[in-house]
Amino acid sequence: MASVGKGYAQASTFLTGTRPNKPRVALHFSCDAALAFEAQPLADRFQYEDIYMQRGQRKGELPEIYFRPLAEAQYPVDVIDPSRPLEGYSVVISPFLISLEESAVRERLKTWIQEGGTWVVGPMSDIRTIDGAKYREAPFSVIEEWTRAYCRWQIIGNVDEPIFDVNWKDGTRSGGRIWYDVFEAPEDAEVLGTYANDRLKSRTAAFSVPFGKGRIVVLGTVPTAEAFFSLMQPILAGQGIGPVVLATQNVLAVPRGA
Repeated sequence: MASVGKGYAQASTFLTGTRPNKPRVALHFSCDAALAFEAQPLADRFQYEDIYMQRGQRKGELPEIYFRPLAEAQYPVDVIDPSRPLEGYSVVISPFLISLEESAVRERLKTWIQEGGTWVVGPMSDIRTIDGAKYREAPFSVIEEWTRAYCRWQIIGNVDEPIFDVNWKDGTRSGGRIWYDVFEAPEDAEVLGTYANDRLKSRTAAFSVPFGKGRIVVLGTVPTAEAFFSLMQPILAGQGIGPVVLATQNVLAVPRGA
């Protein structure tokens, strides 16, 4: 204890004179979405987050797929409520954000993307009204409109076993899980992944399109953690974002400044 106290004393100027830098990457976490998925289970045993681990349930998809791979590679990520301002972030990740009507996030996202932000969205996002109802005219409220893509099918999967594999742009192949949106992407889209199995072979599973000064990246299925990280690396690099330090995943590096 004495040595620990001595270390804090030696670092006192640094600790009291600086504060953690704000990350440029944000991950949406929505209590409303957590409650919606609990009230409307869309896939057997799908677990949005892991606050219920004491019940013996599996780990949540949100931290395991979308947060941990980036954090372990030393990419700082803020986990934010949809009500939080988007200013200062360059990349926002919104999986399972079931309703964009929450906290007027839809309108704020549109402005933020058009001004240069990159929005990584899906799967199972923008598919319900704030009251939990499905949209009558389209599967989404705005994703098709903003991306000019057409969602031909939505297929419910399962948590454990992939039904369809995805061939990713980097040449790897891995199984998607839980949910499968099958898209017809617009001509100016960058296709990031296509389904590999005969039934959906070569149909679009993930794509990216420009939107104003920014970009929208749509994921139609839940990737593996490895596939998600590989997908995100060039997206982050495109916004000038890299790891803050090269270090083992057992270290959490937190940049600080005045």
